[in-house]
Amino acid sequence: MKISYFSPFNPIRSGISDYSEELLPHLRKHMGIKIFTDHEYVPENIQDYKSYLDFSGNADYDANLFQIGNHACHSYMYPLLKKHSGIVVMHDLNLHGMVWSNAIQRNKSRVEFLKEMVSNHGIRGLEAAIRSRLAGSRIDACDFPMNRGIINSSNAIIVHNNHMKKEIEKINPTIQVKKINHGADLVDAGSPVKSRKELGIPDRHDFIICSFGFVQRHKRIIQALKAFREFLKMNPKSLYIICGKKDREFDIDSIVRKMGLSDNVVVTGYVPRQKGFEYINASNLCINLRWPSTGATSGSLIDILSVGKPVVLNNLPEYQDYPDDCTFKVNLNDEENEINRIADIMGIVKDDPELQKRMSAKARHYIESNCRWRDIAVQYKKFLQSVICNQ
Repeated sequence: MKISYFSPFNPIRSGISDYSEELLPHLRKHMGIKIFTDHEYVPENIQDYKSYLDFSGNADYDANLFQIGNHACHSYMYPLLKKHSGIVVMHDLNLHGMVWSNAIQRNKSRVEFLKEMVSNHGIRGLEAAIRSRLAGSRIDACDFPMNRGIINSSNAIIVHNNHMKKEIEKINPTIQVKKINHGADLVDAGSPVKSRKELGIPDRHDFIICSFGFVQRHKRIIQALKAFREFLKMNPKSLYIICGKKDREFDIDSIVRKMGLSDNVVVTGYVPRQKGFEYINASNLCINLRWPSTGATSGSLIDILSVGKPVVLNNLPEYQDYPDDCTFKVNLNDEENEINRIADIMGIVKDDPELQKRMSAKARHYIESNCRWRDIAVQYKKFLQSVICNQ
């Protein structure tokens, strides 16, 4: 079996870059792979690749495999998928940003974007696009996920959670959708005390909370900070580390300062992935909130569990696959209750070191039993073979 493989790679700062770089060594044990990526950068860790412009078509391959998420770095894949079809790994259910990027940024065509709004969302999409153009305002991406073009151009789809599988099957009941867990191997980062020293975390902090990933409003950082501020009243030696690239449209430093938390909150900015594992290891509790959601399985969540740390999540459909013995799921129905519940969880974990140990063991057991890369690669092989045989 020989496949073409389309994906972003580092230095593109995307969880899908990391995903592909970890998956490929295992996948190559089962099939021949020719890698294609965007021609506008040079991959750091991949040698044998070609520009997507050099893709000659389907004749040389048994299947085309596209790793697609809701980011501009995937936009070149959309016209290729429409032309050649293929098997899509959908990392996000909402692909509005990717489709917009292909039409507006890559092709400079508002007409193309308008056509996409209509083909994905009918008259409602047309009306929204016209209103947005006349008012000079943005379309609410949450109301217009623009995923039908990708779904209907695919031969088959791979997803990482059952929620996405069910939603895609509602959109196109005839397409074959396979859930394959997001991959991970256990990470042995050593002593948390050692990690704290290497990261320069002062000894005066006796309880460490960390968040990871692109620092954006929908990650509910403000709600987490409000909960931490409440928790801090009884636990003044605690530290909250917000670890990830800053968003220019979300001034996290100003927010921390205005909330009076500068002495107990650190915002690191972007850190390399291996250093991110050190921060996870240094923590007692991790926060991984989000709403609105694109339906994605969070790569940061998988990293947290692979190190073996308890984690706070919002109680979203895509997170129901993760067991309650290593996660805390917080409802979204009322913001004040959400904040109070997060603060309570911080206190529960702080006051019960044995609970931390039990949840750590359960997290690592989940990863070892469900997510090992070698097992994920075998699932890919079997699914790709079944799709190819049925074409």
